[in-house]
Amino acid sequence: MLIGTSQLPKLNADRYGLANGELLLAADLEVPVTNLIVEEILAVVDLPENFVASTPCFRARAGIAGRKPAG
Repeated sequence: MLIGTSQLPKLNADRYGLANGELLLAADLEVPVTNLIVEEILAVVDLPENFVASTPCFRARAGIAGRKPAG
């Protein structure tokens, strides 16, 4: 899941999981939502697909809290 949504290896340092790396917690909501329809080809007549989800995301980002957004 994480490789298919480009979370790994890009966010490897920001991940939480088991020490052996076999199981990881999703860093962002798009990981589980994107994988709801993984390996499916959607017909145009079925679009748009709408999803609603809530999750406590887990990402180690030391020092980012309280910073102003760029731009």
